[in-house]
Amino acid sequence: FDYISSYVQRIDKMLRNRDERVWNFLDMKSCADWLLAKEICGATGMGYDAYMYKDKGGKLYFGPVWDYDL
Repeated sequence: FDYISSYVQRIDKMLRNRDERVWNFLDMKSCADWLLAKEICGATGMGYDAYMYKDKGGKLYFGPVWDYDL
């Protein structure tokens, strides 16, 4: 738990500081796909409807998209 918590906190800090190195830690395509799905569906529950995963040694990925009652 500590590992992933620290990893997400590091990403959060980079995003807040507009540090472009964030894309070394976060998958841009899955992030864009997730944000686009939220916009299209009008979802407002930031943080409540997000699944993410990370393989050992890999980036953090958003997905799968879920809970958008279409």
